[in-house]
Amino acid sequence: MNSASQLLWMTVLGEPAQADCLPVFEAFGCWVCGGTWQGRGASVNKWMPGGFTSQSRVRLPKSSWVCEPCVHLCSRISPVPGRPPKEGKSFGGNYRNYSHCWWRKPDSSIEYLNASKGEKPALLAWLRKPKAGEWWCGVADSGQKHIIPWAPVCRTPRGGNVLFDDALVTLGSWQLVDDMAELLTVGATKDEITSGDYHAGSIMRCGADIEAFEEHWSGQRGGAFFGLAIWLAQRDEERVAARLAAEKELKKNGRPKKSDSQAAGLFANAVPTHPIVQPDEALGAARDPQPSSIEDVRESTRVADNNVSQPADRRAGQLDFFGGLGLAGSAAKSKRRR
Repeated sequence: MNSASQLLWMTVLGEPAQADCLPVFEAFGCWVCGGTWQGRGASVNKWMPGGFTSQSRVRLPKSSWVCEPCVHLCSRISPVPGRPPKEGKSFGGNYRNYSHCWWRKPDSSIEYLNASKGEKPALLAWLRKPKAGEWWCGVADSGQKHIIPWAPVCRTPRGGNVLFDDALVTLGSWQLVDDMAELLTVGATKDEITSGDYHAGSIMRCGADIEAFEEHWSGQRGGAFFGLAIWLAQRDEERVAARLAAEKELKKNGRPKKSDSQAAGLFANAVPTHPIVQPDEALGAARDPQPSSIEDVRESTRVADNNVSQPADRRAGQLDFFGGLGLAGSAAKSKRRR
C-alpha cells in the first residue's frame, strides 16, 4: 500500500525527480515510510542526511532503499505548495514546519491543505469534515520533525487516526474542542485546562463553566486526543476583548476585591455561560455522567461544597474517630488501668 508521502508526491506535487535517486527494478518497501514502491529510490547509506534524526521512527529498518517521494519531502530545498521564499531568501517553506492534509474524494479528485500554526482554524475545519474515500493528516507542533512519511492513511469517513508530531491520535468528539474554546473565551487558560488546576482568578470569572467542563471531560485529560484538542482550541477574541473591557470598567468603578475564600460562592452559584453539550454515543443515548475522581484528589482546590457539618465538641469527634470512645469511655478506661 502507498504511504502518505507517496500519495502526495504522485497526486499533488507532480512527481518531481530527485538527483540522488536511481532506478530500482524490483518493488521495494521504503526504509522511511514503509510504503511499497516501484520506481526510483536512493540507497539508505548514500542518502541519509547528516541532520536526519528520525532513525528510531523508520518503518522498515532492514530495507536498503528510500523511495523517491520521501527523498523529496525530507529535503530542505523542496518547495512547499503555496509557501514561496520571502523577499531576500533562497528557500521557501520547509515541509516539517506545516501541518498537511490530503484527501482522495469518491470522485477521485484530490483535496490538499497545508497550514501553519497560525492557521489552526483552517486545519480544524478540514479535520471536522466527514471524509469518504482515502485521506491522511499530519499535524506539526514543534516544526522540528518530519511528519508526512508516518501519517497513517485512513479510509473511514469519521474518526480515524492522525499524526500529531510523533504521537498517533485517534480522533474523538469535536465537541471537546468547542467546549475548550468556550472555556478559554470566558477566562480560563490553556495551561489550566491541560492540568485541571485552576487559579482563583479563573474560578471567580467562570467557576460554573469550569465545573461543567470538568464533569464531562476530565476523564479524557492526559489522552492524546485531549492534547490535540487543546492545541487546536482557540478563544473568540472579540468576546474576550469585550469581557476584558467590562472587567476593567468594573475595577475602575471601585468593585471590591474578592479574596480567594470568596471564590467558593462564585463557583457554586454562578450560571454557566455556555452549557456543555453531551457528545453523541455511537451505541445509543449517553449514560448519566459518573462522578469524577477529580473531586477526591483536588479537594483542596475545588470550592463547590462548603456545607460539611462539624461535631459540636471537636475533642469528642476526634476521640470517636481514633478509638470509638467518648470522653466518658476514655475516663473509664483510664480508671481500669489504675
